[in-house]
Amino acid sequence: MPPKEVPKGNGATQNEKPSKTQFIKQNWGSYNNFLLSYGLKPDPDGHEEGNAILDAYEKQGAFETKN
Repeated sequence: MPPKEVPKGNGATQNEKPSKTQFIKQNWGSYNNFLLSYGLKPDPDGHEEGNAILDAYEKQGAFETKN
């Protein structure tokens, strides 16, 4: 499930991108919800795959703030 659009008041400063934790909280509410939304279990394998998904989001610019 793709993330919701990040609101301007995202906890990051004007020119700072949100952290992975902030990105997850804004879009899924918790890391567990993030994992479950991708059908992953909260175990070491699920965490590894979840982190790979977050890395892909970051490479695609999803963490960038929209001004």
